[in-house]
Amino acid sequence: MKQGVVNKIFDCLCFTLMFITIVKPLRVNFLGGPLSNKLCIYPFIIGLVYTIYCHYKYGNVFVNFSKFKKYLAAYFLVCMCATVYGLSIYPYYGEILNGPASQIEKLPRVYGFLQAHNVNIAREQLVQLWMIARFFKGLVLNIFYTFGGAYMIYCWYCHSWEEGFKIALNVTLAAVVAVCAYACLDLGYLANISVATAALEVLNPYLYDIQELHGWWPPLLWKGQVRSLFAEPSFLGIWSAFALPFVWYKLFSCTGKRKTFYFILNLFFMFVLFMAKARTATALLVGEVVLMLLYFTYLHRKEDLKRAAVLVVSVALVFVFSLEFMLIFMSVPKKDENAAASKTSGNIVVDIKGAAESYAEENVKSLAEANARSNGARFATIYAKPKKDENAAASKTSGNIVVDIKGAAESYAEENVKSLAEANARSNGARFATIYANIEIFKKHPITGVGIGLTPGYMPDNFPSYVDQNPEVQNWIKYQKEKGILRSPIGSFSEYSRMLAEIGIVGFVIFFIPVGLLTWHVLKNVKTLPFELITIFIALCGMLATGLSNGINITYCYWVLLGLGFAAIESEESQRTDNDTNNHNA
Repeated sequence: MKQGVVNKIFDCLCFTLMFITIVKPLRVNFLGGPLSNKLCIYPFIIGLVYTIYCHYKYGNVFVNFSKFKKYLAAYFLVCMCATVYGLSIYPYYGEILNGPASQIEKLPRVYGFLQAHNVNIAREQLVQLWMIARFFKGLVLNIFYTFGGAYMIYCWYCHSWEEGFKIALNVTLAAVVAVCAYACLDLGYLANISVATAALEVLNPYLYDIQELHGWWPPLLWKGQVRSLFAEPSFLGIWSAFALPFVWYKLFSCTGKRKTFYFILNLFFMFVLFMAKARTATALLVGEVVLMLLYFTYLHRKEDLKRAAVLVVSVALVFVFSLEFMLIFMSVPKKDENAAASKTSGNIVVDIKGAAESYAEENVKSLAEANARSNGARFATIYAKPKKDENAAASKTSGNIVVDIKGAAESYAEENVKSLAEANARSNGARFATIYANIEIFKKHPITGVGIGLTPGYMPDNFPSYVDQNPEVQNWIKYQKEKGILRSPIGSFSEYSRMLAEIGIVGFVIFFIPVGLLTWHVLKNVKTLPFELITIFIALCGMLATGLSNGINITYCYWVLLGLGFAAIESEESQRTDNDTNNHNA
């Protein structure tokens, strides 16, 4: 296998990771599995064909294949048993048969063909067989593209993981520059610059299909938030969890003028994330900052403590600048009882404390509130709220701008961090409803679950009672009734609660064995590991965290990191074994 060819394929794979939702003409729906709507499927397929070709022509391409095969067989067997069991007890065949024919377009033709050739089979049995075939194909493709893709990357770089890391680093940095450049158009749109708005209206339809889902998602323009090249701001946050540790690595490992460039890139990239005003982006940013600070503090070397200080200061500076941008370029005074008091010629009275409290309420505190609005809150823009204050009269001077940064910070934190644990905040009502339903399904079938892809039918019967007042959940139920269970499934906001409901505790544990082994290796040897591997691990932790409230397969980053991480472990273990052997011989 020519390493130069592999490197070029890996180049393309890493760069295309940020294109999560491509337009329909580019999708590979039938055999694409979890990559069907992602641009990285093309370099993946090229890499797969080349790897298989080299293995059968030259041999020795697949490394530790027997171990990988045993693990994959165990996971597949558990998932398949769960699905077969789930189909045998599935109580919603009647709803499928009585639902719209469009959800199973090919089935009526198959049934008519069988009847015409005197093959007597009940429609329910045919539906059951068809679902077995459908979910079997889905399971095979899912495992093939996920664990299979990670194993392929492991085979590519198990003897040269530093080279794989270097490629991922350089390509990811180039992707960060592209994301930041496109985000400038979003920032111009938020600041009401007509040229930027017009450019987005022309370019965005080439990135994703506008209003593809439920008649509104993704919108042509996303009000009040930066999303850059992504369909929604939370997707930007998820991809940034992969990219940001690579930016930090470059910042802390380079010198001279390049260090200044990467410091500025780091600042602007974090500014883009704050301006995304997505709770996912904020939570992942904070989490990875904490992990990096813990690592630097644990090493307790002078150089690492300086790095920790640089990281803290840069985050603080970007946060304050983000608040200033929001309040200067995006503030729209609201009518209230104090409006008349601030109508002085040339006066702009901006209470950042009020804006900050509003922002934090909307983006952080709201994450745990069950009855929160969804779409309206997602599109909400931060508005400056003039507040009654005993010192307000003193600030009525022509051209004055009163800025309370402390209040703005509190508001942002309230909106984007604290809201993660409040059931009535923003989209949390729908989010927690799906998690609650999945947990209820899991409690009834804790060992095996109900089968891959079969939870949507169970969801309406297991939602909590408060969803009767939640318009987003009611829309899901409405769409499912109109289009059928198989055509309009109810999604899950938590990868892990869905896994528990579908494959039970046994499949759940088996799924996490690889990343558990990698984590154990890192924690056991954290002081002696190279910074490159720590970078991979922190990015991997960020991607794992996305599974708490989203799906780890929204991007393909988790599997790239897992393959590269195991390649690093293999190399580290081999080097340690060689050193021990040399020391023993000496």
